[in-house]
Amino acid sequence: MNKLQKFDPPGPGAWFLDTSHLTTSCSRYHQPLWMDAFPRGFSECLRNYGSLLESLDWAWVDGFPYYRISPVAAPEGVSEHPPREVWDGLVATNADIQERIVNAERAFDQRIWRQELEKWDSKDKPGAIAAHRRLLDIDPSSLGTAGLIAYIEECTQNVIRSIYLHHVYNMTAFIPTGDLIAQGVSLSGHTEAEVLALLKGWTPDALGASHLHKQLAVIVNDPKVRLLLNSKDPAVAIEHIETLSGEAGEVLREAVSFIAYRPVNGEDVGDTCAFEIPEFVLRGIVSEAEEKKFDGTDEFEEVQDLTEAIRADIAMSDRGLFDSVLEEARFAYRIREERAMYGDLWSYGVARRALLAAGDRLCAIGRIEEKTHLVEANLSEIRAILDGEAGPDREELSERARYRAEVGFEEMPGSLGDPPGSPLPVEWLPEASARMEMALGSALGALF
Repeated sequence: MNKLQKFDPPGPGAWFLDTSHLTTSCSRYHQPLWMDAFPRGFSECLRNYGSLLESLDWAWVDGFPYYRISPVAAPEGVSEHPPREVWDGLVATNADIQERIVNAERAFDQRIWRQELEKWDSKDKPGAIAAHRRLLDIDPSSLGTAGLIAYIEECTQNVIRSIYLHHVYNMTAFIPTGDLIAQGVSLSGHTEAEVLALLKGWTPDALGASHLHKQLAVIVNDPKVRLLLNSKDPAVAIEHIETLSGEAGEVLREAVSFIAYRPVNGEDVGDTCAFEIPEFVLRGIVSEAEEKKFDGTDEFEEVQDLTEAIRADIAMSDRGLFDSVLEEARFAYRIREERAMYGDLWSYGVARRALLAAGDRLCAIGRIEEKTHLVEANLSEIRAILDGEAGPDREELSERARYRAEVGFEEMPGSLGDPPGSPLPVEWLPEASARMEMALGSALGALF
């Protein structure tokens, strides 16, 4: 056990270790930003879709993420459902529960994920891209101390906005997919994995540059471009791309912008980003150009075969429902990746670029040992360090960095606190609410 570990439950109730977002403990810079934005975004969309889940409460335990399930109208830390007569009384009197029951019915009747996708495409996605690019237009190494602090604060606010944006679209990503899984398994008898495989190809690639695929596929056939992308000195090649003229230069620069400023592994500003590994950026461009793309019109043969096999095992009277939920899941599935690729993951790279520029400056005067160690300080500590005031010293930041490098998830308990409670029986719920909870449960099990 490391001296920084205590294994203390962060509050009453049952807490579960989340292993889906990080590869190691979370940096001190990132922790409060997540705590600010994640609960706001997720709770907002849970209410909008009519879920009877109030929130997933979040806490950092020794730097590792734990969550607690909080049902609507339940006392803090209580996840065990109440007796039936108590629940029926709440349904009859609790305005919050009544609102969510109405919202669940509205969500399925109006297919509100389609409205959400329209808002994403017309407003939130282009707004997020513009915010990232505006910040990338500024060279942090050219700023004075006050300007650099202000720039880091701007980047930090961009991270908070982007985390919120990602998680306010959680239900848009979860419900159509979760509904397909729940309905598909129930109607066909096939496994969750088999039903989820029906969505193969219906989401963009993880690098977020799929919109450039056709242009890149043509450009990389140019021998000069191919030579550049296969350069033995990737850093110099990327510098050359920045000055390349014509359409090739424009497309390659946009590809670099989309690929470079995202963590290579994990979801933390403290994680290494692609721009720190130039060969990764060049490989990503080549991969994007050469990858066989699925355009949503002609299904891959294997997906088509699986679709027909599952439909064949569904009663004729239920195939209309199955076809409908499959269509909705395929329509919305891209938001699963897009909300991260164009939202928070990109913001992490933008912020990390700023922190590494500040880290370079602090390394030069011996204030910190490695430029990457600055992510081990929170924003107020970073302000103090850059201003020359009090803050964690060189040794403290080095110790925090060693902890994140050496202590892994395998050293953390899978759960903390009380034993988990049992969920509310879906048979107690109105039809739309029951469908919503089954869809959310299926999605969280498969995607979260």
